[in-house]
Amino acid sequence: MVEENIGLAHLCARRFLGRGMEYDDLFQAGCVGLLKAVENFDTSRGVKFSTYAVPVILGEIRRLFRDGGALRVSRGLRDLSRKALEEADKLRQETGESPGVAQIAQRLGVPVEKAALALGVGQAPMSLTDGEEGGDLDIPVEAPEERMTERMTLYQILHTLEERDQKLIRCRYFQGKTQSQTAAELGMTMDQALTLASMIEKEAKKADFAKVSAVFHNRLNSGMKLQSDPTIHYVTGQRRMALRSSDLQVDSPYNTYKVSGLPVGPICNPSPEAINAALYPDESYVAEKYLYFCSKDPNTGELYFSKTLEEHNQAVSIYSPLWQAYDQERGI
Repeated sequence: MVEENIGLAHLCARRFLGRGMEYDDLFQAGCVGLLKAVENFDTSRGVKFSTYAVPVILGEIRRLFRDGGALRVSRGLRDLSRKALEEADKLRQETGESPGVAQIAQRLGVPVEKAALALGVGQAPMSLTDGEEGGDLDIPVEAPEERMTERMTLYQILHTLEERDQKLIRCRYFQGKTQSQTAAELGMTMDQALTLASMIEKEAKKADFAKVSAVFHNRLNSGMKLQSDPTIHYVTGQRRMALRSSDLQVDSPYNTYKVSGLPVGPICNPSPEAINAALYPDESYVAEKYLYFCSKDPNTGELYFSKTLEEHNQAVSIYSPLWQAYDQERGI
């Protein structure tokens, strides 16, 4: 019921914009109110859930203003959090290892996603003491409510994704899978994951790794060729930004303009960040079906991402003169 009504939290949060509180804080408070409404809703009263939930959500947001920005988590979720932590300790003592969320969920008899929420709430804020001056040093850390909001948002989009992408998100956020296990869940070997990571490494700066990965995953899922320029660079030995038609026709198992799927092997030694991106692409770019990207400026590495071929072609027409100038300056 949470994922079906997450829009109510957004709707209520927007009512309080411009009153001195960040939207993220308003939305988080709205999510707490939504959880309370879900826990306490009584179908026998004969009213729609939204009719009951909106006043509860608004009340939680107003509480945020009264409390000066301090969010509170519902008693039911706090109780579940306590039980989850207790079960985690028991499992750790029984097995000698840190348990995964799926194991804890099984012990509690709740969905994996709800166990993940409960564990997130149980994370205490961090504080350190400055030994020299004896005062408290506040360290900004991710609040439990932020984790909760993130997972609630994932609930909302999860059912709209392809089965392969649902597996990916569940592996990352709810099941604590290793990289090899995640690759296997996605129908990939670790060698294939490394190959994909190597392409990501050569395509973008670290800030865009996950977005590029999302485009590649979407193209693989759609049966499209990857058409990755760095695979051509690997074959020709030249990093030409404006590829020629003869480059695209080169006969090689690494030429992703001709072969379907991944090339036969990595084109470089990928960084840990690129490997992580290969396994965990940007979920929003996956959900919104981005299928294209191109360079905006070869000198800065900035990329332009598109959902449609028409939009991509427009971007190419705008930025391709920069690619040609870049190649000319380097005598390529």
